[in-house]
Amino acid sequence: MIQQASTAKRQQRHLRPAAKVIEIPRGHRFGFHNLRHALTSFLVEIGTDSKTIQDMLRWADPSILLKVYAHSRMDKRMEAQAKMIEAMGLNEKTARGLIQ
Repeated sequence: MIQQASTAKRQQRHLRPAAKVIEIPRGHRFGFHNLRHALTSFLVEIGTDSKTIQDMLRWADPSILLKVYAHSRMDKRMEAQAKMIEAMGLNEKTARGLIQ
């Protein structure tokens, strides 16, 4: 119970003022885990390898990154699909026919 109180105090003291500065609407979820998730997403975005992320966030298992935190970005997905189509020697029309 004491730990919960200190967490709440820490949130009041540090996170709520930060949320106000970056204009997160009141009532919007904003806490430690939201920040941790945002940090992880940012590290993935800039190309940080999974072992480094695991070490920074002190995870016992790096598969947490793929199971929980990493999200498929549409621009990266489109880029990967374009490279695959090119590598297969297909044009866009032929590739669409294969997908449907």
